[in-house]
Amino acid sequence: MTSEEIVLLTYYWRHNLPQEYMIHELGASSVTVVDWYSFAREVCEEVIIWNSVKIGEPGVEVEIDETKIGKRKYNRGRQVDGQWILGGRDTIERSKMFMVPVVDRTKETLVGLIEKWVEKGSIIVSDCWASYRCLGAISYVHKPINYSETFKDPITEACTNHIELEWLHAQKSLPTYCCRHDHIRSHLAAHMWRLCVKEKGVNIFLEFLNAVRTVYNPETWKSI
Repeated sequence: MTSEEIVLLTYYWRHNLPQEYMIHELGASSVTVVDWYSFAREVCEEVIIWNSVKIGEPGVEVEIDETKIGKRKYNRGRQVDGQWILGGRDTIERSKMFMVPVVDRTKETLVGLIEKWVEKGSIIVSDCWASYRCLGAISYVHKPINYSETFKDPITEACTNHIELEWLHAQKSLPTYCCRHDHIRSHLAAHMWRLCVKEKGVNIFLEFLNAVRTVYNPETWKSI
C-alpha cells in the first residue's frame, strides 16, 4: 500500500465506514481492506489490554448484563449458534467498562469474570439470572432487577439501561452475520477504544496514530 492509501484507510476506519465503501472509494482489494481493519482492531485490543483496570469501587454502581450475538443470514444457510458476551459498566465514568466473550453463563464463568473486572464493595446491578445470586455473599452489594415486573427498581431507581445501550452501540460495529468467535474480542476492543477516546475529547484519527506508534515502538515492548 502507498502512504496515501494507508492514511485514507485509517481515516475511513476512524469514521467506522463499511469495508465495502472503502473498497469502492479506493479501488482497493477486499483482502487489503480486511487486513487493514483487522490491523486497526488489533492495535485497539493491545491498548485496551495495557490500560485495563478494574471498574467500580465501594459505593459505586456497576451495571452487569449479558447479550448474545450471531444469527443466520436471511434465516438460511449454516446455523450460527451465536456468542454470549458479558459486559459491565461503571455508572460514574462511562469509559470504565468491560466486554468479554464467555463460553457459557454458569455461575463459575460469570462470577469469575466479575471478580476479575469489578472491585469488591461495588454495588452490582443485574437481572435475576441465577448465576448472580451469590454476589452479595462475596463482598459485593447486589441489586437484582426483576424485569418481569419492572425496568427500574422503584426505590433505588437502579437499572441496567446504560450497559444495554452499550450493547446496541457495540453490535453496530460487529459483523451482522457469521462473525468468527476469535474475532469478536478485537471488535469489542475497538468499540471500547473508540468510546474511551470519545470520552477524552481528543481527535480519534490522531489518537489512533499515536496508538500505532506506541504499540509498534520497540522501547514499549522492552518495558513490558
